[in-house]
Amino acid sequence: MAGGSSFGRSFIGTWAAILIGTGACACSSDGGSDGASNGGGSGGGGGSTGGSPNPDGAAGGSGGAVDATPLPGGVTADAGPVGGGATPDAAGPSPDAGPPGPAACADSDLPKQPFIFPDGPDNPGGPPADAFGPLRHQLARDFGVTLLDGTQWRLSQHWTGCETYVFLTDALPQSDTNGSPAWARDIDDLLRRSPPNVNYVFVSRSASDEGARTSVQTVADQIETVLAASSPEEATAWRRRLVLVGEAANNITGWVKSALRGHGVRGLVIDRFQRIQGMGSFADVVRYDQAAADAGGWPWTNNIAYAAYEARRHNFLANRAARMSAESVTAVPLFQGEVLAGFQDVTIDLPSAEVLAGFDTLEVEVEMRCPNDTALEAGNCGAWDYLAWLWLAETVDGVESRREVARFITTYHREAHWVVDATPMLALPGFKAGGTQTFRWEFAPEWNTQPTATWLNLRFSNRGKGHRPDALVPIAAGGAFNAAYNDGREPVTADVPGDAKKVDLYAVITGHGADGRTSCAEFCNHGHAFTVNGRTHTKDHPEAQVPDGCVDRVDQGMTPNQWGTWWFGRGGWCPGMQVEPFVVDVTADAPAGGPVTASYRGLYNGRDPQDGEGNIQMSSYLVIYR
Repeated sequence: MAGGSSFGRSFIGTWAAILIGTGACACSSDGGSDGASNGGGSGGGGGSTGGSPNPDGAAGGSGGAVDATPLPGGVTADAGPVGGGATPDAAGPSPDAGPPGPAACADSDLPKQPFIFPDGPDNPGGPPADAFGPLRHQLARDFGVTLLDGTQWRLSQHWTGCETYVFLTDALPQSDTNGSPAWARDIDDLLRRSPPNVNYVFVSRSASDEGARTSVQTVADQIETVLAASSPEEATAWRRRLVLVGEAANNITGWVKSALRGHGVRGLVIDRFQRIQGMGSFADVVRYDQAAADAGGWPWTNNIAYAAYEARRHNFLANRAARMSAESVTAVPLFQGEVLAGFQDVTIDLPSAEVLAGFDTLEVEVEMRCPNDTALEAGNCGAWDYLAWLWLAETVDGVESRREVARFITTYHREAHWVVDATPMLALPGFKAGGTQTFRWEFAPEWNTQPTATWLNLRFSNRGKGHRPDALVPIAAGGAFNAAYNDGREPVTADVPGDAKKVDLYAVITGHGADGRTSCAEFCNHGHAFTVNGRTHTKDHPEAQVPDGCVDRVDQGMTPNQWGTWWFGRGGWCPGMQVEPFVVDVTADAPAGGPVTASYRGLYNGRDPQDGEGNIQMSSYLVIYR
């Protein structure tokens, strides 16, 4: 894609120098966004590079889409048992025959999903056959394989209901300049990073079973070395969860063969809801490859251990789904899978004002999928990390405007599923009035609209908090982060009602744009000082100076293994993640019945910012609860 910023190239070189002690890399950016709001309101990711996927099969699949999303046939993610026997894909014992699967989850509190079989004579009432694979988001039908040791293995007999199955193949090379399989190394690192409820299925894309066994044996040898140094308990647990397939992928019957020849050529996931999900890039942030950069390729070497982040992601999604399905929620859909491009306005009917007054919590749930389930994620989902907003339209004194409800950042080439708490926005006039309201979902600029299948729900609930947002007092907005950034910012004063129960400081802050001097405001530690009745609360961003600052946020909703520089810590955000608000309870400093004064100042290294330091996107309020 054209239009890459020079900063994108210089910044990658800077990280490379930090990580490997060399000068700036010679790699080129596929493009980038300059961080400034464009006419449509979408700001980009400040010179980030998208990292074009390798054309020879940068296999992708959904990085998300598990939370109670309806499946074909009406089955939902939190569905219970669907019956007993079934007809598996390949010949083998009936599902109820043989010993039960290992009780790996017996003592855990992880949600458990019984194995799902399709509708048929042995399982009336199950999902229809077309609910099952090989595409992303379809259910994985039962299947069996021959293992490296000659024994037979069947999915349904090992299913525990709280584990994921991550399929890894030898089609993933070590780098653009080294075509040997990535799994020829790093198995020890893979096990070290992995959660305890993941199973790894190693299957070769070799042309023959003999070639497959030779390839998988390289993994087996590493496993034996690792487990020999482990405790007996650890070794026993891992042996059950490391599936070494002794036949070529093309000789496995049923959906597995088809998936591994298509979107799963480099791997796929069966999540804890038994759905087929995709795999992302395994480029390792600490393995910069100057030779690949010099050759014009993607300059980071693959690390098979990054598969652990897929497992961690699906744990997060499944656990969040369990929480959400247990709640009593009034869900109002804005979009239900329509393919949107750039932005879309929608007018809907909210509950009445009386009904809305009974809710103390608002969450915004967004799921974004590649528009074509039959194609790879890479090159199918949008390539760039753009700001994404949900706006609520309002008219004040005859002037139409929009108020931000929630903020997100899109991924590099991957699907995503976000949930963010936007409770303070219940105090916006439109949410207080209820009835017919107009919203805008905006996620890409007009010159690169990134068509995406979109689900968006407003989730209203009452969690018994004893208070709800009643009023918003605006404090300050963002702007160009330059020498004039703090000019003209005056304190705001309001009266706290005598019956107020709580006052919060609430701010949504992200930094964008950059230059070669400070890397602000995307990649610098910009600070934001809010003073409420004399007490200062500062939001800063030290993670913006950490090369892998976004990696561990997979356990907080960030989409891992994107094609691009997703690992780098940013100033208030990560690609493929909801933007979490900065919230401080300031009730003690703003007691009921008295005045409250709030002021704001933006900082860089403890001083006013200088020219050329990007821009800040910010909404900030005092939230009064009654």
